[in-house]
Amino acid sequence: MLEQNQTVAGFAKEGIESVANLTNGLTALFQKSVEYSVTMQKKALELAAEQNKSAYETVTRQFGFSGSPVETFQRSLDALMETQKKVLDIAAKPLKTVA
Repeated sequence: MLEQNQTVAGFAKEGIESVANLTNGLTALFQKSVEYSVTMQKKALELAAEQNKSAYETVTRQFGFSGSPVETFQRSLDALMETQKKVLDIAAKPLKTVA
């Protein structure tokens, strides 16, 4: 009976270790997924900012627009992109902590 109890305890210990290893692996995978998602979203924002800047420069050249309203619009778009990047960092922070 003692031998059976030791065997069962050994199986239980191995099972707990396996679950712990699985949990650690899933946590690491989740963390990498969050980091990858945030990185890709930031890259998309950077691409959008470059496209906005290019469009702004093209419109300015073609139509001769210049001055405060157009520049203000461009600065606003730039600020929006930077704000979105910061929001992504803030949103991902609790997920990184939990992971």
